[in-house]
Amino acid sequence: MNRRTLLLAGLPLGLLAVLVAVYGLNRALTQDVVGRNVMVGGVLVSGLTLDEARAELGYHADLLTGIQIPVIAAGELGEVSPFSLGLDVDTAAAAEAAFGVGRGGGFFGDLASWMRRLGTPEELELPVIVDDEVFEAGLGHLDRTLIGRPAFDGDVELVDGRPVARYPRSGTEVHRDSAREVLVAAFVATSRAPVELDVQDRPALVTDAEVDRAVEEARRLLTGSVVLVAADDRQLVLDEADLAAAFVVGFSDGSPVRMVAGFDEAVLQAKVDPQLGALTTAPVNARFVLDRDAFTATIRPGRPGTTVDLDALAAAVHEAASAPDRRGTLPLEDNAQPAVTTAYLEGLGIKHLVARFTTYHPGGEDRVTNIHRIADLTRLAIVDPGQRFDLNAHVGRRTPENGFVQAGGILGGEILNDIYGGGVSQFATTLYNAVFWGGYEDVRHKPHSFYFSRYPMGIEATLDYDSVPLVFRNDSDKGILINTAYSETAITVEIWGDNDGRVVAGNHRDGVTSTRVLAEGGPGARRVTAEVSEPIDLREPTEELIGNPEVTPGARRPIEGGFAGFRVNIRRVIEQAGRSSTQNWTWTYDMKPSRWEVHPCDLPGGEACPEPTTTTTVPPSTTTTTPPDETTTTEGDG
Repeated sequence: MNRRTLLLAGLPLGLLAVLVAVYGLNRALTQDVVGRNVMVGGVLVSGLTLDEARAELGYHADLLTGIQIPVIAAGELGEVSPFSLGLDVDTAAAAEAAFGVGRGGGFFGDLASWMRRLGTPEELELPVIVDDEVFEAGLGHLDRTLIGRPAFDGDVELVDGRPVARYPRSGTEVHRDSAREVLVAAFVATSRAPVELDVQDRPALVTDAEVDRAVEEARRLLTGSVVLVAADDRQLVLDEADLAAAFVVGFSDGSPVRMVAGFDEAVLQAKVDPQLGALTTAPVNARFVLDRDAFTATIRPGRPGTTVDLDALAAAVHEAASAPDRRGTLPLEDNAQPAVTTAYLEGLGIKHLVARFTTYHPGGEDRVTNIHRIADLTRLAIVDPGQRFDLNAHVGRRTPENGFVQAGGILGGEILNDIYGGGVSQFATTLYNAVFWGGYEDVRHKPHSFYFSRYPMGIEATLDYDSVPLVFRNDSDKGILINTAYSETAITVEIWGDNDGRVVAGNHRDGVTSTRVLAEGGPGARRVTAEVSEPIDLREPTEELIGNPEVTPGARRPIEGGFAGFRVNIRRVIEQAGRSSTQNWTWTYDMKPSRWEVHPCDLPGGEACPEPTTTTTVPPSTTTTTPPDETTTTEGDG
């Protein structure tokens, strides 16, 4: 072959080699991100890391969940919320699927996928999670409110303690199987066009005769007291009112369907609680005994007890109520284990104090009540190895019912005095510092918007139930016990666990943070050091003037002081067994102007201030001289 022929024959091979080289370079540069031209449910996720793709898809899922789905059923137009149908997107699975495009198919398979995506995006469907119980409840709501002819399966109602039949009727409802497919497709669609739902006739589950039979059974169960007797003749008595309060009716599985009269376990438990003290010996939980001076944690073993088997109670009551003498056997559990067993605490491996931190605050304020309350709710919380601790989830909303009062706090950048739970950030900061110096994983926290000297600069945390969490993870292989203590002017949080004997204590007082090592510990201990920079880009507070005609011209009346704004860099180094990890982050504190009231004429651009008024007094013909009083009064500026 001549040179031209050879050149033409080799051209495709050369182009292929170039293409493979470009593919290899692209693969190397994008190994940690989703590949080119990948979309999930219409969302382009190319170039995003796995976590970024999950976040982007989570945002898209939130949008989908918040938009109503228009529906038509039996000729009626309405709408239903995806949330009320239990529909959600499996964002983790979606991100994993996107990240897997062009990976795992072998060299040639991955190359072919990459080449296809050079011009055409690869579209993946959003994986949808359906909560079946919520979905059924949502369709039931449509049956009642949109179609308006739901089936009724019958009931036995108590009127003045007397069973009364409520007879069944057939109705019309949304077709369950087809509705699932239609609504899931509408949920992930980019538009919210109305979708039509098939409807079907639905007969009642039982007949009138079956309801009559259930009424007779109810009369038998509810006529007279029930006595449950233990082997040693101890007795549990439930009178007619107790039985009526716990009475329920359900439906059996299988065919034919039967109405089943019985008793609600939770209501029965509430009814028997006052009698349990004489019938049972409660198990005793195992617990930790903390020696705060020696830094050691030991276990006081629990012990079993004798309790009523509440899971078997409803069946025992039903059996006794069906017996001619209305007596039955009290179900007792003789070796009932405590909720917290010795074996469980031993398995945690908690041996000693790991970190202790104290912050100080003024006493006698309403915020102190909230600090003490959140400390009480958190005391002796246990975090298993590998588990997260979410302070908001553990404590709950700061409400009067939860023991919190109104006090000062920050809301929307303003300092207010009527926030329920105001002051809990003092506790959050103290807990965060105990976790920080103990070397545990910071999952999520947020410092305050403004810098308060009562908190360590940069190493602090605020808290809001709806928007600002404090979450850490016990990334050790031993459990954690959180202990708290307080006085009127100080709050202390302790982390107990096992850090190979190392114990650290710290405090923040009068604007100064100090830490000290109380015990060095062994070679496997985590050792934490940290640095906080001096304030960077310091911005002194400006002034904000507010007009008030009651203020004397030329004078000022203070409303609130300002805060300087600045930035700090924080660095934490954790060393353990020859390995070291470093975390660096930056926090910027906002500048807040000081606020003053002045006369409107003293505002920038205001009108000229009025001239002071001069009064001339003509002296009387007779002058009287009065010696000066020992007390002199000077008129101020108000």
